[in-house]
Amino acid sequence: MKKDLYAEITSEFLVALKEGVKPWVCPWEKRGMLALPVNMTTGNPYSGINVLLLAMRSYQAGFTSNEWVTFKQAKASGATVRKGEKGTRCVFFKPVEKNVVNENGETETEAYTVINSFTVFNRDQLDGIEKPAVEPTWAPIADAEALCEAFDCVTVHGGDSAHYIPSVDRIHMPEREQFAKGEDYYATRLHEMAHATGHKSRLNRELIGKFGSDAYAFEELVAEFTSWMVCSRIGLEGEMQHKSYLAHWIRILDFDKKALFKAASLAQKAHNYMLARLEDAQQDQAA
Repeated sequence: MKKDLYAEITSEFLVALKEGVKPWVCPWEKRGMLALPVNMTTGNPYSGINVLLLAMRSYQAGFTSNEWVTFKQAKASGATVRKGEKGTRCVFFKPVEKNVVNENGETETEAYTVINSFTVFNRDQLDGIEKPAVEPTWAPIADAEALCEAFDCVTVHGGDSAHYIPSVDRIHMPEREQFAKGEDYYATRLHEMAHATGHKSRLNRELIGKFGSDAYAFEELVAEFTSWMVCSRIGLEGEMQHKSYLAHWIRILDFDKKALFKAASLAQKAHNYMLARLEDAQQDQAA
C-alpha cells in the first residue's frame, strides 16, 4: 500500500501539538545555532514543510547543528553516518502531466504534483568530519530594527495589545517600554508584520476570518511559522507576546491533512518577502 505522506507527517505534528509542544521551536537557539536548516554540501537552505520537519527532529533529538546531508552526500564528503543513527524524512514535490479524456470525449493534458520523500542526516550524526566554528553573520537587534524600518507597513505605538488591521493596513504595537526585553518587542512586531505580508498589496492571503474561526487560526499558524523563520534567520531569541492557538491548530490539522503543508508554503513566501525588504534596504545603504 502506498504511503500517505500528507497524513503521516501531519500526524507527527499533531502528536506534539496535543502534548502542548510547538515542535518547530527547536533547540538550535539554546546552543547558539539560530539558523534555518541548510544542506551541508551545497549550502542551500531547506524550505517550506522541510524546515518544520527538520526543526521537529532537532527538537526531539537535541541536535546542535543546523546542517543536513543525504547518505550519498555524507559519503562523498568523506564522512560516515554513525551506526544506528536514524535518518530524517524530507519531501519534495514533482510536477506530473498525463493525458485524460474530458466530458466531451476530447483528449487534454492534466497537470498535478505528487509528493515523494528522501532521507537526510544531521551533522551531529556523522563521524569523520570536524564541526566548524560558528561565526554569527547577523546582529539580531540591529537587523530586527532595520527590517522593521524597511517593511512597507505603518506601525502605530500605544495601547496594550499587538495586532494588525488588514482594512487599513496598519500594525498596532504597545510601547517598547512595556516589553521585558528588546528581543520580545521585536519578536512580537515581526509576528504582526508576518500578518501584514498577507495584505492584498503584498502576497494577497485571505485575511477575512473572524476571531475564533478556523480561517483566523490558520492565518495565525502562517504568521507563527513566518515569524519563527525570520527570527531564526536573523538570530533573534525573543518571546512573542500573543495568544496561543494550539487547540485551533489541532482541529485544523485533524480536519485537513494538507493544511500544515499549505501553511508552511505560505510562511516560506512571507519569510522571503520580509527578508527581501531587509536586503533591499541594506543594499541601498551600501550604495
